[in-house]
Amino acid sequence: MALRRKHETGATAGRARMTFDPGLPPERLVLTGLRCWLAGYETGDIGCWELAWNTWSSELGTQGARQAVGELASWVRVLMRGCGRRLQCHPHACPGLCRDECFALGIVAACQHDDRAAARAAAFCLVGETRAPFLDDVVTASDEFAEVLTCCGCRLALPTPRLVARLACQPDSCGARLH
Repeated sequence: MALRRKHETGATAGRARMTFDPGLPPERLVLTGLRCWLAGYETGDIGCWELAWNTWSSELGTQGARQAVGELASWVRVLMRGCGRRLQCHPHACPGLCRDECFALGIVAACQHDDRAAARAAAFCLVGETRAPFLDDVVTASDEFAEVLTCCGCRLALPTPRLVARLACQPDSCGARLH
């Protein structure tokens, strides 16, 4: 999403507001960030984080990316701690969407749409019953990330209930397409 400043007329003349021209859909931007950040932790290769930064800064500009990527990093750390296992994800450019990725995106999208029940349900599917004590941490971090995304003009669509139900029933399911 290319960041552009537009000047409004009338009562708000002189104040700049931010608007975005979509380059990447917000879901793809978040997914790329998640994948690159996880790959950086797994491999120890800073190039993974640089790829995330370059993608986000090209979409949001340097100022927008600075806050968003900082919150992305915090969100991913909480997801990893909350799950207590290796999160499954595809390589950054893969068009597919696996189960863990779907639930991670679903938590953020539900937070953006003020659907706390859906956020908690998706978080529970991601962290699992044995890690339920971490549920609130995951939802809170997702909510904070969602708020920053909203401020940057990135609003995720809610995943369809059919997709979520299908993935919830298939623990290692991959191949759903992100549109």
